[in-house]
Amino acid sequence: MNTTSEKYAFKPYDLRYPQLFQQEKARLLACLGLDCSIEHIGSTAVPGLGGKGVIDMFVIAHSTELAPYSDRLCEAGYELRPRAGGVGRLFHKATFPDSDGIERIYHAHLIGLSCDDYEKDIAFRDWLVACGEDRCWYEAVKRQAAETAQGDGERYKRQKTAAMETILTSALSSRDV
Repeated sequence: MNTTSEKYAFKPYDLRYPQLFQQEKARLLACLGLDCSIEHIGSTAVPGLGGKGVIDMFVIAHSTELAPYSDRLCEAGYELRPRAGGVGRLFHKATFPDSDGIERIYHAHLIGLSCDDYEKDIAFRDWLVACGEDRCWYEAVKRQAAETAQGDGERYKRQKTAAMETILTSALSSRDV
């Protein structure tokens, strides 16, 4: 189990992240049995970008009622973390070993189709995939934040905020063109 200091440690990008996501996506779609879609988000969704190594996913419910989806995620081994969610978002976390026996952390951000975070997070991801300069800059910011935050999650997030806002502004303005 991760300690607090390991939780916000910087890890280099692992070429297995896309495969790990695809495997978990297939497993979740089979477990959910509900009309939904799943998107890979966060650092592990951006080839070459280092970070915490957490496989983050949007589980997009094609319904206004999230409770049945949340219940099924819990049945699939995810723990609902009510305080970690946000407006229109239910946060679930799980840890499973991969084929090499390495414990992998998965986050399932359960949202409805109308969640405002979806468009922003997808734009942010897509921008970092396309813009190597911003990807390298953001990785440096994340590395520095992990080093100086010393396991403090709030401090880690605060140290990344300005860079994230700058990148998001670029990402969203490129979509308006």
